[in-house]
Amino acid sequence: MARIFEVVLQQAYQSVAMLNTFTYLSGGEAVSTNLQMLGLANALGAVDTSGNMLSSFTNDSPLDLLQTMQPTSLTYVSLYITAPYDEAALFDEQFPAATTGEKIFTTDEMPRFIAMTLKGNRVKRDVRRSFKRFAGVQEDDIVANNLTSTFTDMFLTPVAQGFSNVISDAVPGVIDTYTPMTLKRTPEVNGEGKTVYVLPELEADAIAQSAVGISFTAQRLVTTQNSRKP
Repeated sequence: MARIFEVVLQQAYQSVAMLNTFTYLSGGEAVSTNLQMLGLANALGAVDTSGNMLSSFTNDSPLDLLQTMQPTSLTYVSLYITAPYDEAALFDEQFPAATTGEKIFTTDEMPRFIAMTLKGNRVKRDVRRSFKRFAGVQEDDIVANNLTSTFTDMFLTPVAQGFSNVISDAVPGVIDTYTPMTLKRTPEVNGEGKTVYVLPELEADAIAQSAVGISFTAQRLVTTQNSRKP
């Protein structure tokens, strides 16, 4: 069955944890949620077809494009995948210790809070845009608080395209597709009088109400927010 997955990518840069969350909808071909999670990790480029975590990601996968853009001083820590409507399923794996970005800086690093942005499009009016922030910028890649056009075209735009694509896995017995999406959560007041954001009771309703098939564009203006929650 089609299933919603939330992927948390944890990185570390200048001794600080960096988090980004990506949401995907599976095509529903795999026979179990755990297999779909393995397939998604493979489609992202993080694991091989046997389920082994990689330190050099699969060519042209979303994580490969990201790894190419980020510096060798940035570390990939873990990949954590959950299914909001199947709480028993979990993918929680550490990257090999030597997993880092691949870009070699030739000038000084900018502070860790300086980040690059992907901006999601608006598929539905009542569903918020999705933003992703990535750390790891050098001085020569920024002019007047903007990324240079060369850096944007060569690195950030391909990353935006990678996370916009419908991706497919190559794991035997899985072979599924995964479409980027933004979940719609509705605010409600809990028993403690606090506003919380909740999903519909049924996954089919969550899929119908959410923005499925989103895409991202690269933003040249740098920001001081280096992580994004769901």
